[in-house]
Amino acid sequence: MSTPADPRVARLHELLAAITERRFAASLGEVEAALGRWRAGTADTLATHQAVVAHAERADGIMRQTLGLAETPTELIATAAELGLVDADERAALHAAPLPPLVEAPTAAVSPLRPSKRAVAESLLAKGPILVHLDARKPGVAVPLRFASDAKLVLRFGYHLSPPISDLVIDDVGIAGTLVFAGVPFGCVLPWTAIFALIQDGESRGMVWPEDAPADVAVADRADHDDGDTDPEPEPPPPRSKRPSHLRLVD
Repeated sequence: MSTPADPRVARLHELLAAITERRFAASLGEVEAALGRWRAGTADTLATHQAVVAHAERADGIMRQTLGLAETPTELIATAAELGLVDADERAALHAAPLPPLVEAPTAAVSPLRPSKRAVAESLLAKGPILVHLDARKPGVAVPLRFASDAKLVLRFGYHLSPPISDLVIDDVGIAGTLVFAGVPFGCVLPWTAIFALIQDGESRGMVWPEDAPADVAVADRADHDDGDTDPEPEPPPPRSKRPSHLRLVD
């Protein structure tokens, strides 16, 4: 007979989400203040850009703090109390019995509190253009017809590209924006369910979601993979490229 679920687990998850949201809101508030000074002409562009970059760096720290709180429910409750999210009575009730764990033992090298794809995309975009690796065959994907059957399509997005993506949107649904293909603009829509990797353009920084990758696409659960490791042939590989040979970038 299975053990009934401890109702405190759901409450702990609510508190964890509320703490994380507050921390992100505070960080974004600093970005908004910097943008306000820039729009008012009291701050230069470089200082404003640095404020955006600082938010991206803080976002990485916030996610690490979130994971740390999930691993230590006692500290999670203490933090929630400091922020006024729980009163003394609820705090005592949560401590009435040994606290249940919030996170299970990791399986398949995938953390249950891995940052969302949206959070990763926003963090990387704050630093520069990104390469979005997706399975264009997934439902909801809108790309030019000639790429619609591509299981390993790579598209480039960024805030300051040429030509610019003036309608770039990052939301809970996915990434959307008008890209130019062979001189012809096309409004692309990429649901998060179709995206299996987000990599900083020209760098190895990023994240891969192997569980969302097509079965015929070999990806490692880290961004800094070695191109030679993904080549199934034992023959000497060609000169190394900054982009894995099995993924193709479409400009």
